[in-house]
Amino acid sequence: MFQPNGFRYTACTVSAVRREQLREEWQDQVRHFPDYPDTDFDGRGIVMCAGGIRYFTCAWLSIRRLRALGCSLPVEIWYNGNELCATAISELEKYNARCRNFQDHGLADISGFAVKPMAILRSSFREVLFLDADNHCLSDPALLFNIDGYKKTGAVFWPDFWITPADNPIWQIMDVPYTPMKEQESGQLLIDKKRSWHALLLCAYLNRANNEYSKILYGDKDTFRFAWMALKQGFFYILRDPDLCGYADLAGKFHGTTIVQFDDQDQPAFLHRNLLKWDVTGSGERTWQLTKSFRSEKQTKSYHFSFPETAQHLTLDFGGDCETAAAGDLITGMETACLADLEDLRSSDFYAKILLHAHFCASRFRSNNPLPIKF
Repeated sequence: MFQPNGFRYTACTVSAVRREQLREEWQDQVRHFPDYPDTDFDGRGIVMCAGGIRYFTCAWLSIRRLRALGCSLPVEIWYNGNELCATAISELEKYNARCRNFQDHGLADISGFAVKPMAILRSSFREVLFLDADNHCLSDPALLFNIDGYKKTGAVFWPDFWITPADNPIWQIMDVPYTPMKEQESGQLLIDKKRSWHALLLCAYLNRANNEYSKILYGDKDTFRFAWMALKQGFFYILRDPDLCGYADLAGKFHGTTIVQFDDQDQPAFLHRNLLKWDVTGSGERTWQLTKSFRSEKQTKSYHFSFPETAQHLTLDFGGDCETAAAGDLITGMETACLADLEDLRSSDFYAKILLHAHFCASRFRSNNPLPIKF
């Protein structure tokens, strides 16, 4: 699916008849979308989805680092059913993070890729910075709301490494002219809901309607971009392609674990630790030691996934006209702080309770209903 030349191809075939049906279906939905409810949302805040032990661990570290950076934006953590226990919720609330259960909003059936746009829609904020739980801000993200492109359009999106080819059926389904821009990486999204309301509703529809869109677009990430483009809703796209952050093994081979995203001034803004999450990171295991980037947009590029036995996790590497450099103090300092936080978390009494809750959920109580045992 992900090719070394940077194109992402899909094995999902959609007939001409079905493409027309899908286009008519989403366009009919749009005609019945409600207007933005002015009285329902207010202020700015950060939204995450963090159900389960894996994403609790990531979110706890991410939020703790946000507060250490001086970020005072309120945070909402969305989860479903028994994904978070009372102990986990209590620990997150210590960092001004409000935990909200989809079940309490009549959305017990929400799952998979639909949770991201629905969490944004149902959050209490008008202006949202959505962060994947495994994403770390390198400076106070409140400053991102001052980006000129955001002020003009009400949305900022970040690029992924990949390009959707012209023969992908999504272009015809969404009635969008082909453009060879990079796909979207949705580990971070900046959205003014009032100015983007219908596009956000369409994005949620694309993630809930059926599983065809997730196969065509590989999950939720590009449903934002295509919803905005289909409705001709403006957005600001960060021009700087992301870098990789990772480490070299004993043989000197680079292993990328993390997407480095930049702000509108070409400064590193996010470390999206998508290929090696914190819950399975070893004590003192340093993987933010090197960064890798392409020298020029016009030069040869290639991308290579691997699962090396020595690493036991998926890694990504660049090939072609690229350069490797030591990670800067900003990144290495963040890793040092995160590893210290991880040790604090694992040695705490409350983490043992959360792990026990997760074990019960996985091994005994398989529904989303709250457990009869309190943790």
